[in-house]
Amino acid sequence: MFLFFSKNEVQEKGFSLLELVVVVSVLSILSSLAVPTFNCIQRKSKATVALATMRQIQKECEVNLSDKGIRGNYSLRNLKSYQIQSDGSNGCTGSSGTGLISAIPYDANTLPKFILNTNNNSLTYSFKGLAGTDFRICLKAICGYPDNSIEDMIMKNSDVVFEGSLVKKDCSAYALVKGSSWTEANENAKKLGGFLTTPNNLNENQFLNEAYADKLSVPDPNWGNGPRAGAWIGLSSDSEGNFNWANGDELDEGYESPYGAGQDSWIGEYHQSGQAGGFHLLMKDPSGHAQLHGGLNGWWQEPINPKEYYGLGDNDYWAYNYGIAEVSTCD
Repeated sequence: MFLFFSKNEVQEKGFSLLELVVVVSVLSILSSLAVPTFNCIQRKSKATVALATMRQIQKECEVNLSDKGIRGNYSLRNLKSYQIQSDGSNGCTGSSGTGLISAIPYDANTLPKFILNTNNNSLTYSFKGLAGTDFRICLKAICGYPDNSIEDMIMKNSDVVFEGSLVKKDCSAYALVKGSSWTEANENAKKLGGFLTTPNNLNENQFLNEAYADKLSVPDPNWGNGPRAGAWIGLSSDSEGNFNWANGDELDEGYESPYGAGQDSWIGEYHQSGQAGGFHLLMKDPSGHAQLHGGLNGWWQEPINPKEYYGLGDNDYWAYNYGIAEVSTCD
């Protein structure tokens, strides 16, 4: 008996060109997902080891002081992606002048820095404009926050953000942004997805003062190097004397704006020279003027571009070099 097979039946079957293209495409997609995930896990692992090492150093130095009455030295440790820096030694007193022991990454773009302040025994992190003691935020930042979140925007624009200045309240996130003028500060606030802040009520105004007064404090050479602190807010006045908020918002009903004395009206000397006005929240004043005329935590007006108006050079003293950016965090 003879058996017959068709030509197609005896041919060896394989992938068609279309099937190969589909398989390669799927593998490419899986690879694009897997590689970043692997890199993220690897970076997190390195940072976690560095953080654990710094905690061990912190504990070791605590024990030395408790048991021996002296801080002594901590055990030397080698980290693959970090260098422990403490004035070239392993003393628990840290670097001379600062008292800091730091775990510094070889690649600061992908890994955070950890800092132990031996003066107050505090351990903090610093990474792309974010800083603080909440290491969950730190480790999450290594792999990135969701696109356009406030943390993501700060990391992308860390060059214009006061490191560690992010705070949140209700449906707003705030951060200090660079700007020696109102205009520059507002432009940098926009980079974070917001505007200079509108303190809508007394509670918010006080919250901002408490959050930033110490961070912004700088010595004022005009008043015996006493501390001065202030930051631009979203209020400005145009060349006609009309007041406007940067985000178009309005104050809560019944809230009386805490203007400094004479600051609630058109200031002719600015506008006559072609300058509009920008407001800052004054938090510290070594001259005592604010305390006598409207009090601290009030809103005070300056030329919107003060260095131009006052003829100040880049190296001349100017107190207000940051603005308070506000970004909405609620839908």
